[in-house]
Amino acid sequence: MALRARSAEIRNLRQANADLEDARRAALNLMEDAVESRRQVEELNRQLRVTASSDRFRAALADALRSLGDPVQIKAVACRVLAEHLAADRVSYADIHADGEAAVLPPEFDAAGLMAKLRAGRTIVLPETGSEPSPVQQDSFIAVPLVKDGRLVAALCVSQGASRASAPQAIELVRETAERTWAAVERARAEEALRQSEERLRRLNDALEERIRERTSELAGANASLQLEVRERRAAENEIKALFTRLVSAQEDERRRIARDVHDQLGQQMTAVRINLEELQLRTDIDMPCAESVERTMRLAEELDHSIDFLAWELRPAALDHLGLPAALARLVGGWSERFQVRADYDTVGIDGVRLRSDIEANLYRLAQEALHNVYKHARATHVSVLLERRDHRLVLMVEDNGRGFAIRDASPEAVPSLGLVSMRERAALVGGELTIESTPGFGTTITVRVPTADADATSHGQCDEATHPHC
Repeated sequence: MALRARSAEIRNLRQANADLEDARRAALNLMEDAVESRRQVEELNRQLRVTASSDRFRAALADALRSLGDPVQIKAVACRVLAEHLAADRVSYADIHADGEAAVLPPEFDAAGLMAKLRAGRTIVLPETGSEPSPVQQDSFIAVPLVKDGRLVAALCVSQGASRASAPQAIELVRETAERTWAAVERARAEEALRQSEERLRRLNDALEERIRERTSELAGANASLQLEVRERRAAENEIKALFTRLVSAQEDERRRIARDVHDQLGQQMTAVRINLEELQLRTDIDMPCAESVERTMRLAEELDHSIDFLAWELRPAALDHLGLPAALARLVGGWSERFQVRADYDTVGIDGVRLRSDIEANLYRLAQEALHNVYKHARATHVSVLLERRDHRLVLMVEDNGRGFAIRDASPEAVPSLGLVSMRERAALVGGELTIESTPGFGTTITVRVPTADADATSHGQCDEATHPHC
């Protein structure tokens, strides 16, 4: 009985020991969990401190760089702020030129073969775990390359005297500082280039404005001279036109006087000669050779009489003064056709019973006369049409032939025209009109004169002003 009680007590003790061991293990596990939790809390706090420190660094760097515009100052301030934050012995920003040279890298850098790594865009961190001794003098070294468009443009280097491994956050801050410094430097350079461009542009604008003022002054002087020359030329042209008008008027008066003298004096003398020849012919009927001679002389005298009449008619047709332009043109076309044996038609439209100013009638008559003369002299035409028409407040004179024609450029104002065409153009301009010539080789020529009728009418319906037409 006692043995059974002892065995039960032993089992109870064993069970109590087992429970105690389980409780101890549970307590140890709780302690380990508490330690791990504390470690995690401490790591989290450390990370928060690092993050807060990094944020303060970023803010300080941004504040320090915000007001700077000189690239040299930007690099110096960025290096100083980063050195203070990392407690580094030396921080340097190196611009890498196109030929690969850098001013601030340690002398051993290229000899150690580290420059090739930078050109490849690799960040250099020394010492590395398990690496060989540092090839540079500093015990701790970080170099961050800046590669743009495939080319190494800059590097940010951090040197520390104590040999220690660089934290990833520090390396990331060096990278970020390098990027922000490069961006600020490039912005400053761009702003400086922009300022220089604006300054050059301002100087160019000032120079241009000065040249414009000088040129404007020159142009004003030239314009004044040109206006004076234009006024002088217009005055000369007006004087020439007035002289030409007086010349044409004097010419027409002289033609009228000569025609009257030829008609009156030579006509009377020729009439007397013909009367004497007729009396002589009566007395020489019995002398046949003498009668034939007198007969030939009679015919010559008759032809001479006709020639005198034609000459007087060409100089100044009486119909132009007495009957007006339409009737004078009718006689001109008929007489020309009969004399030169060229079929000619003449027609008028809207002009019946209308008298024009004497200068317009005289110049249009001479234009028609010169056009018919050119037809006979140059065109070799077999038919001519002459039209005098009143159309759209204009008086139109048209002379058209079926002759051989000519190249129209030969009669252009730029070409050297004949004296007849010059006279025709001047006569048309003299009465405020315009002369146009249409011609094609082998298809004839059309000469058209258009004169405004605003001041062309002298009187209408057959009434004539005695001051203008004294012979009416």
